[in-house]
Amino acid sequence: MESPAGPETPTEQLRALQRERDALHKELASRDREIAALREIAEAAGQLQSSDAQAAKVIELSRKARALNLMLEKERQRVAQLQQALSEATAPVRAAIGADAGGGHAAARSAVEAAAEAAEAAAKEAAVWRERAQQQTNKLSQLEQKAFVLEGENKKLARALAREVGEDVPLAKVLEEGTDWKGRREAIIALKDTIRKLREERGEPTLTRHDEAHRNAIGRAAKERAAETERLAGELAEARAAAEAARRQYCGASSRRKVLEEELAALKEKMAVVLRKTKNDDRLITALRAELAAAVSGGGGGGHALRTSVTGVDVAGGVGQELAWTEVAQLRQQVVEQEEQLEQSAKVIRYLQGQLQQQPSAAGDGGGAGAREQLLTEQLEATQDECDELRGQVRALQDDLEQLQSARPGTSGMSAELRRQVQSLQEENDRLRGSLMAMQQQQQQQQQQQQQQQGLQPRRRSGSGGRAAGGGSPSMGAARSAAADVLAVHPWEGAGGDECDDGGGDDGGGMQRAEPPRAPGVAPSQGAGSGRRADRPAAGGSAGRAER
Repeated sequence: MESPAGPETPTEQLRALQRERDALHKELASRDREIAALREIAEAAGQLQSSDAQAAKVIELSRKARALNLMLEKERQRVAQLQQALSEATAPVRAAIGADAGGGHAAARSAVEAAAEAAEAAAKEAAVWRERAQQQTNKLSQLEQKAFVLEGENKKLARALAREVGEDVPLAKVLEEGTDWKGRREAIIALKDTIRKLREERGEPTLTRHDEAHRNAIGRAAKERAAETERLAGELAEARAAAEAARRQYCGASSRRKVLEEELAALKEKMAVVLRKTKNDDRLITALRAELAAAVSGGGGGGHALRTSVTGVDVAGGVGQELAWTEVAQLRQQVVEQEEQLEQSAKVIRYLQGQLQQQPSAAGDGGGAGAREQLLTEQLEATQDECDELRGQVRALQDDLEQLQSARPGTSGMSAELRRQVQSLQEENDRLRGSLMAMQQQQQQQQQQQQQQQGLQPRRRSGSGGRAAGGGSPSMGAARSAAADVLAVHPWEGAGGDECDDGGGDDGGGMQRAEPPRAPGVAPSQGAGSGRRADRPAAGGSAGRAER
C-alpha cells in the first residue's frame, strides 16, 4: 500500500530538519569558539596589573561577556524551540513509518531514528556547553568584582601619593625611574644638612639636649598659664553672674520692702480710724449717761405726755402698763444679748493676741507670715466693727429706756439696773480698746523686724476677699477655724464689708456680718462706727409696739 502523494513527503521534511540541525551544530561550534576566546580573555585579564587602562579593559571585557551571555541564552532558547518543533514534526513521520509495511519505509525509519539520536546528542552537548558557559560567566563576574576592588584601591593609593608628593608634581614623573625627583623625606634630610652647614659656617652654636629640655619646660609653663587664665576667666564669669543675681535679688527685696511699708502705713491709718471711732463712742456714751442721770433725777413731770408719744397708747391704763413692761423686758433681753456678743468679741481679741505672740520674730516664714498677719488684721477690724455696731445698738436701747423712764416715773429701780449694765458695757469697751492698742503696737514691732530682714519674701494676696485663700502655714487654718468657732453667733462672709464714715475701710473686700437682733421699732445703725443711729419715726415705732 503506497502513501498518497502530497505537496511535501515525510522524507523531504526529514531532510529539511537534518539541514536545520546541521546549521544549528555549526552555530553551536561558532559559539563554542567565542566562549573559548572569552575564556582566554578572562584568563589574561586576571593577570593584568591594577592600573586605570587595565581596569578600563576589564570593564569593557565584562560588558562584552555580558552581551555574549545574552546572545547565548537567546540561542539556547531557539535550540529548545527547534527541538520541540523537530519532535512534533517527526511524530507523524514515525506514525507513517509504522503504518507503512513496505521496505522503502525502513530506510526512512532508520534515518528518523538517527536524526532523533543526533538531536538528543546535540541537546546533551548543548547542556554541557551551557553549564560551561555558566561557569565562565561566574568566573567573569568574580574577575569583574576583583577589578572593581583593585580600581578603588588604585584610586586611594593615587590620592595618597598625590598628597605626599604634592599636587603640582605629576605622578608619571614620580613613577618613572631614572629621574632626579626626590621625595619629601630626602628633601627634609637635605635641608637639615644644609642648615647644619650654614650654622657651622656662621659659627653659631649647635642646639644641645639641654636647650631642648628648656624649650619643653617653657612650653609646658605656657600651657599651664593658659589653662590657669581660662580657669580664672570662668570664675570671673561665675562671679559676675552671682553679682547680677544678687543685684536682682536686692532690687526685688527693695520693691517688696516698699510694698510692705505702704501696707503698714495703710494698716496704721485704719487702726487710727478705729481708735478715733472708739474715743467718739466713749464720749457719746458718757454724754448719754449724763442725760440719763439728769432724766432720772428730774422725775416725771411730763411723763404722761412723753409716755403717750413714745408708745402711742395712754399707759395710765392697765393695758398700756403691760405693754410698757413687755417693752422693758424685751429691751433687757437685748441688752443681755449685746453683752454676750461683746464677750464673744473679747474672746476673739484674746485669741488673736495669743496668735500674734506666738508668731516668730524673724521673717523666715515668707508669704505664710504675711498672709497670717493680714488675716489677723482683718479679723481685728471686723471685731472692731462688730463692737461699734453693738455700741450703736446699746445707745439705741439707752434712748428707748430713757424715753420709757420719762414716760413711767416709777421705774427708777429698773433705770438703776440699766445704768449698771451701761457702766459694764463702757468698761468692756475700754478693755477692748486697750487690747486693740496693744495689738497695734505688736503689729508695728513685727513690721519693723520684717523690714530689717534682707531676703524678705513677697506677700501672697487673694483676688477679691482680701484674705489668704488656702496658703500659709498650718497655724493659719487653726486660727481661722478657731475664730469661726468663737464667732459662731454672727458668721462672717467675704463679700464686701461695711465702710467707715471717713473712708478708712478695707481696700479689697472686708467682711459682712449677720444683722443682730434689734428692739422693735429700732432701726439699724448707719455706718460701722459712726456713733450715730438712724432717725426713727416715733409714730411708726409706737404703732409697731402697739400691734405687738
